[in-house]
Amino acid sequence: MRFIHAADIHLDSPCTGLPHLEGNLAQRLAGATREAFTALVDEAVARRIDLLLIAGDLFDGPWKDFSTGLFLVRQLGRLREAGIPVCLVLGNHDAESPLIRDLPLPENVFCFDSAAPETRLLPATGAAVHGWSYPKRDVLDNPLGRFPGPHADLFNIGLLHTAAEGREGHAPYAPCRLPDLKACGYDYWALGHIHQRECLSDTPPIHFPGNLQGRNVRECGAKGFLLVETFPEDGGLDARFQPIDLVRWEHLRLSVGQEKVLDDVEARLGTLLSELSSPLNLVRITFDDLSPNHVLRRLDPESLRMRCQALAEACNAEIVIESVRLEQAARVDISRSLPTGSMRQLLHTMQNRSGHPEFRSRLLERLAALRKELPAPLAEELFGGGEPSESVLQEHIDTSLDHLLRQMSEEER
Repeated sequence: MRFIHAADIHLDSPCTGLPHLEGNLAQRLAGATREAFTALVDEAVARRIDLLLIAGDLFDGPWKDFSTGLFLVRQLGRLREAGIPVCLVLGNHDAESPLIRDLPLPENVFCFDSAAPETRLLPATGAAVHGWSYPKRDVLDNPLGRFPGPHADLFNIGLLHTAAEGREGHAPYAPCRLPDLKACGYDYWALGHIHQRECLSDTPPIHFPGNLQGRNVRECGAKGFLLVETFPEDGGLDARFQPIDLVRWEHLRLSVGQEKVLDDVEARLGTLLSELSSPLNLVRITFDDLSPNHVLRRLDPESLRMRCQALAEACNAEIVIESVRLEQAARVDISRSLPTGSMRQLLHTMQNRSGHPEFRSRLLERLAALRKELPAPLAEELFGGGEPSESVLQEHIDTSLDHLLRQMSEEER
């Protein structure tokens, strides 16, 4: 059996943080998630897979118009014509939309119920898929105790949108431990919610494939799906990552130190840019470990970005410089650099609270109110031209914590 495990597609979710883009390039970015999903369907049909699994967050939230639903139905219809069944669950982003639940899906698509975990038997494929959809956005209980037992003589797959034991930058939805997942007795766990690809276990295989298409600078590197092939004769399994993103985000860091010659710095940057190979690369550049009077600090920020863009134009791949950042010192590892006393306790509290759904919801409301009061250029810089999002909020939290720690470290010295 061969199947595809994908998750966190976030159809029609915009790429954020690029207010200076316009024209054809802006249109390409606006359609990036659709193009990635179309490419996924192309791969499924071309490889004649036996099953497609989507582990939550197929959508980013309520649709702006019905074109999102129509696009999805057309693509799922292509899979129906190819005889490929689809099993999907709803995650925190698409759980609350009545439009999603009422969408008339093709008969080859099975969306798991939210009342209780259930099993979908696929005898022709030789699989039993056990899954559960979120009934609401904030699912904070471990659902694994309610999952059905495995079916004998079938390949058992668990399908769940979960933070597992917790991951930085992701809300702790449907929390569960690795022993909980293994105790279900399934042959494979297809997880979603964590946007970075990760293998939690080889025996049994438990995987996060990451999201299908990066949407901001916090989602760097290759994005795609897992192509899984089983070998019944020896009980083996091969799960291979297949990149499929049409737009790739990268964050390049150059430690400048005492290097004073601008030409030398730009030569090093040019080498890094020339190694990028995605069809379209969106790049943030950070020059760190800068001395207070370094020559880079004398350049206007937009002029510096355009100098870097000029270097990018000489490369074979298409590269857009998202922004250029200057940092006086290397980023601080919060876990190793906390000061002692009450300030240590305060920062621990900030970190722990930053992942709590109610705390994050209140912060997002405050940021949305702040955005309306800011001048348009500053609002574009901070929020990328849209409403404050989870990714924008997390970036503000991380930046603020780093700034506090650097400041305190300098005062202690």
